[in-house]
Amino acid sequence: MKVAITLAFVGTIVSETLGANAGLGYLISNEGANFRMANVYAALLLLAFEGVLMYAFFVWIEQYFTRWAFRSQMSAAA
Repeated sequence: MKVAITLAFVGTIVSETLGANAGLGYLISNEGANFRMANVYAALLLLAFEGVLMYAFFVWIEQYFTRWAFRSQMSAAA
């Protein structure tokens, strides 16, 4: 589920960049075309923060609903 929400978020931003007239994807595209790089970086940081928050939220949801599941803490390399 964590991977799915990440891919859905990326798809949303890409579709906003290509075909919308509002949203952060549109803002990045429009401000980049006008060479306002400070606004582009601010939007990218906001997107990164939003992505981390969504991932953390779905980690919490997963842990809440699957407390019964056992997950090993050892990595395959160890």
